[in-house]
Amino acid sequence: MARLLKRGVVWGLAIGIAALLTAWWLLTLATLDSPTAASNKVMPGSWQPQPCESDAADLTCGLWHTTDGQFNLPVVIIRYQAQDKQATPLLYLQGGPGAGADINNSAGLQRWRAWRDYAGLRRDLILLDRRGTGASQPRPVCHGYESFSRKALGRNLSLQQEWAEAQTVLNACLTAMPSFNPAHYGSVISATDINQLGLALGIKRWHVLGVSYGSRLALALDTVKVSGQGGPVIASLVLDSVYPPQQGGLIDWPDTLARALNGFYHACSGDQDCQDAWQAQGFTAPIHADAIQATLFASLKLLRQTPMQVDVRLAGLPRRVVVNDHRLLAAVFAASYHRHRWADVIHALAAIESRDRAPLARLMQLFVSQAFSDAVTSFTFMAVDCRDNRLGSQQEYRAAVARQPQLAPYLEGMWQGQICHQWPAGPPLTLPRPPARVALLAGEFDPITPVSWARQLHSRWPTSQLTEFKAIGHHVLGSKSCALAQLEDFLSHQRERWEDCAAR
Repeated sequence: MARLLKRGVVWGLAIGIAALLTAWWLLTLATLDSPTAASNKVMPGSWQPQPCESDAADLTCGLWHTTDGQFNLPVVIIRYQAQDKQATPLLYLQGGPGAGADINNSAGLQRWRAWRDYAGLRRDLILLDRRGTGASQPRPVCHGYESFSRKALGRNLSLQQEWAEAQTVLNACLTAMPSFNPAHYGSVISATDINQLGLALGIKRWHVLGVSYGSRLALALDTVKVSGQGGPVIASLVLDSVYPPQQGGLIDWPDTLARALNGFYHACSGDQDCQDAWQAQGFTAPIHADAIQATLFASLKLLRQTPMQVDVRLAGLPRRVVVNDHRLLAAVFAASYHRHRWADVIHALAAIESRDRAPLARLMQLFVSQAFSDAVTSFTFMAVDCRDNRLGSQQEYRAAVARQPQLAPYLEGMWQGQICHQWPAGPPLTLPRPPARVALLAGEFDPITPVSWARQLHSRWPTSQLTEFKAIGHHVLGSKSCALAQLEDFLSHQRERWEDCAAR
């Protein structure tokens, strides 16, 4: 929960254990998946072909051994084999920053083939696990952080208690991983890895698609080239849910959370599914943004006084969850990412007043399934976040909290507990000159990379093409199939900009 309210990304509950940890616990709390940074048998800065998960003829697989000798990064190229193949490949940069590319099993690769086919791609698709994600080596895994997060679901902890106990676990993990170095992470470092990989593969030009955090990384590709390091030319750049430099740090979080919730209130009040849910639950007041907000905060007050317990399934096993006020707020925020989950929030809010567990359990099931996903490496997320974003001063943070008095109980004390105080920040990220063709895609109700960020980048890059998609949230190409279907047309110059479209 603390990770959610820290950065607005659904990675899990930040909780922990009391301070008394024995040496045995320290040995089991954390590991690096590889005992050394990278194999001594392979030259740093080299491409090593590997067998693929399947024998499919359309796959090229390998490891990129980073030039600093610290990491081995899995890479998969899905080859387009028809005669109308276009020469310039597409590099896809997923969000995160702790998320892998889902390329290490046959099911994941099949999903990528389906994605490629729906997008109509007529070119090779390049995918990779970045440092500390997916099957990259080494990968910093804090087992204690994940394990005790699950156990804390059944405890009624205040947010401040969760933060304090989480810090204990994180520090124990750091003690158990002396070779973990947060300075080996960050967008500039990953961009250097990717550019050098492209050169090693003999790629002169590529199209680049970055989604959410991947859009920030895509922007960094040209930034590091300006500093004297080479890389393929970016033929066109597609940024979905734009996350530009100098945005998204802790100082911005109070305003970001408030804006996200306000956007949800307005979006849900105009959504047919939300309206139907509101009517079905028999609320006396007509649905509108103020009414949804009032209902949420009334529910938070009830749960703060008397938490509810619901049963969910986690890793296939039943798990009892204590739902207090801050866990409900995290679940609502998580649901705001996805339009098809908005009505679940309305049903859950009504259920809290009547103490009906079933609708609340459905909302919490969605939340815990996302929060405890194995697809994300928490330490990698935190290391990149600390490296990229300005922490600011305590005075600045307090001023930001003061602007959001209703949310202050869920924001106070966060600055002091930041692990970023212990880790080195990187140089400020800068915005490069735009490539020749740039498309910016933004969802009207995106809670975490708001449309205003895309508009700001468009104002600085006036030759870019900005398309705002109505009535959707985060990740346009993952929310509207008709938007994804326009990808190849843009890459092959059959269209110069995306058009908003009606299909969900």
